[in-house]
Amino acid sequence: MRFLGAQRMGLAIDGPKAFTRAFPKWFDLYPFAHIGPAGQETDKRRAPALTG
Repeated sequence: MRFLGAQRMGLAIDGPKAFTRAFPKWFDLYPFAHIGPAGQETDKRRAPALTG
């Protein structure tokens, strides 16, 4: 996902002007930027407890 696409999906940047201007360049370098948002359906079952 590119920065512009993330903005279209609702990403908003707020903060000092120097940071908000630098963020788009950082976003495209982020190693997980290509992963889109998780689906709406999630498994609501309780996870089993770990015993040790």
